[in-house]
Amino acid sequence: MTTLSILDMPILGTKQAPKKFKGDYRHVEDFINHYERLLQRCNVTDEKEKCHNLRQYCSSVVKETIEGMQDYITPDWTKLKAMILKFYDAERNEQRYTERDLTAFVRVTRNQQVSSVNGFRTYQRSFCRVGGWLRNQGKITDTQFQRYFWSGLPKKLRQQIEGRILQAKPNHDLSKPFDVTDIVTAVDKLFMHTRFDVNDSDNEIEVDWPESASDSDESSSDESEEEPKHQSRSKLKTSAKTKSSYRCWQH
Repeated sequence: MTTLSILDMPILGTKQAPKKFKGDYRHVEDFINHYERLLQRCNVTDEKEKCHNLRQYCSSVVKETIEGMQDYITPDWTKLKAMILKFYDAERNEQRYTERDLTAFVRVTRNQQVSSVNGFRTYQRSFCRVGGWLRNQGKITDTQFQRYFWSGLPKKLRQQIEGRILQAKPNHDLSKPFDVTDIVTAVDKLFMHTRFDVNDSDNEIEVDWPESASDSDESSSDESEEEPKHQSRSKLKTSAKTKSSYRCWQH
């Protein structure tokens, strides 16, 4: 079996190579982790090779910034890695959302219409992006997650779901929130595609909640991304006049 070396590191743009890093704090940690896996796979142990080879996966401005770091000159990969994470604000990604953001999100969504499986799935995905992240970071509890998930649903839909759940679980303690899995099961039955009275309009998506940040940065030029112009932190906006175009995160 042939032993891999620095010469086997994938070329930028090929399948196994990391995407070009342009200075975005959202991507820096994943970028470094991907690069380190490649170093391990290709048996790269020399400090100079570790530090210098990183440049091929960076935009021109990021490359020049790294070349100006003392730990690149030394070279010391461990210290250089720590400095890159610090320079490109990796900690900022750990402060993506707050509970206030989730509260703002549900205040808007509970006033929207959901009358199909597609509409509910859109809500479910959007909620998971904010609420799921907060729960996984320990910023809210499972109980809070369930309460917020329920609160974000339209009142009419909540009434329909509650009837379904209590029919299946008549002894449910109403001092405790419904489990999300029970809510999903109830919605699936309410809006099942095989119902005799389902028509085309039942399968339309009523709400236009964006599900992901724009990927336009992936195709933008090096110069436009090297100095990211992100706002100080992701924020949720709750203007009643812009509910139809509500965005639950910005970048």
